[in-house]
Amino acid sequence: MDSQVCGDGRLLDLIDEGWRKEKLPIDDILVPVAELPDPESDNGDSHMTLKELEQKWNNLALGTLSENHLHSPTPKMEFPNTGECCALDDCKQLDFLPFKCDHCHLTFCKDHFNAESHKCSKSLSDVISSKEPSSNFVCSKQDCKETSLTEMLCYKCKIHFCLKHRYHGCFETNDDETLKKLKKWQIPKKQFAQAKAIVDQEVSDSLKKSKNTAMANKVQLMRVKSVAVGPKNVPMNERCYFLVYPPVTILSKVTSTPKGIYMNKNWTIGKIIDSTADIFKIPNNNNTSTTNKLHLFNHNTGASICDKMDTPLTDLFENSLLIDGQCIILEYSDNASVDLTLYK
Repeated sequence: MDSQVCGDGRLLDLIDEGWRKEKLPIDDILVPVAELPDPESDNGDSHMTLKELEQKWNNLALGTLSENHLHSPTPKMEFPNTGECCALDDCKQLDFLPFKCDHCHLTFCKDHFNAESHKCSKSLSDVISSKEPSSNFVCSKQDCKETSLTEMLCYKCKIHFCLKHRYHGCFETNDDETLKKLKKWQIPKKQFAQAKAIVDQEVSDSLKKSKNTAMANKVQLMRVKSVAVGPKNVPMNERCYFLVYPPVTILSKVTSTPKGIYMNKNWTIGKIIDSTADIFKIPNNNNTSTTNKLHLFNHNTGASICDKMDTPLTDLFENSLLIDGQCIILEYSDNASVDLTLYK
């Protein structure tokens, strides 16, 4: 700072221009000299030293600056709208990343955004009001608490049961109902058997009257093969087939249903009779010296096929006494023929 004092003691240069620009902002320090108090008005300054006068004028200049700062506008924040204050009365913290409560929809800071931390009054009521009934299905069986995601209704009683109790006895029937259902199912079975017997008889009659004997025999063989039963140890290439009528003398006078049977073509007549008796489950007394032994008869003529039990089937096939698929009769008789009317 440079100052000059005149002969009468007045200060000519108050504050140099360079000092003001260096130390204080230019907008605040440029105070007109005319606004400063006149030092000549104070006659008491004549006895003050140069240093005291300098201090006095410094105080005057700084006081003027302080008054100008008081009347200047208040500075504003750089981002006045950023963030929100916590809604909790005891917090009110400014948070730049606030959270909104899902229940009361108020804004809270990171420490109080949880419903438990700010003791949300609507949290408990929302949970109770939004509770929905369970979609699981409980088993209807007594003392069973098993649940299922899918409803499984009984076809009869239309009640839900779990997999463990799906057979809950709803479809069980008593003896009377079972017998009634059995009789109901037996009716079409009997009708089918009667119709089949009629058709088979018509086919047999047609085959007998057929002029093409070879073709008739092939058709008969295919019919017998489709239903034939017999010993499983007989090889396929050694099987021969017959449609055998069971004995009527031990059953009844009613016509019995014939059965398709396959044998080994290398067997003898005696072994064929034994095997056929086992299949029909009838008594066989051929090994005893009694009358009315089992014999085989031709179903077309009624005559006995062979009286010698040790005769092989191959000999009968070679002599055309038997053909594969032929109808034969098994009967207790020592006669040379049987009554064909009993085996229709």
